[in-house]
Amino acid sequence: MGYADSLEYPTLCVTPLSNDEIVKGYVLAILHYCRGPLTLMISLTPASVLTAIPILTRWTYSPSAIYNSVWAQTDLGTLGVVLKWSAIALSCELGALGINFMATALGVGFGLWWRSTIPAASTALVTTVGTTLTLAYGLHRLVVGLSISDVFLRHVLQYALFAPMPYLLALGCMRLARRWARK
Repeated sequence: MGYADSLEYPTLCVTPLSNDEIVKGYVLAILHYCRGPLTLMISLTPASVLTAIPILTRWTYSPSAIYNSVWAQTDLGTLGVVLKWSAIALSCELGALGINFMATALGVGFGLWWRSTIPAASTALVTTVGTTLTLAYGLHRLVVGLSISDVFLRHVLQYALFAPMPYLLALGCMRLARRWARK
């Protein structure tokens, strides 16, 4: 946020750009700056999906129950099980990528509000972790409250609901941050 103290900031305040475009520019600049770690995260998604399948199946089913369950008795057999758990792991990875987007939007919003780097970054970190844990717990309680007996279906529903939430929260944070773009 040292940029706010430079001579370019007054020029930004009188530019014909809308507040939405200014906030989008800040978010895209931060995502561009962090493109290395994000690229690594995206490129490791297939590996993490393939490693998560055996871990998830061991936690929820015994090895014999995987093949004897109703979900495994499809025409695809073992491939069907792998595809189903891949869908869960992929939606979890998409949610993790959305958490980065949400953290960026929160950081930009707090940075524009306070015009200071350290409080904005630390508050964005705490808010992101708290929001993610609250969201995950709330969705878990919602799915458990539905009394779905199949463990696999509960996982699918929970992760499918979780995946788009950080993106929606990030868009809401960006809409809120536009208030402070020219403060």
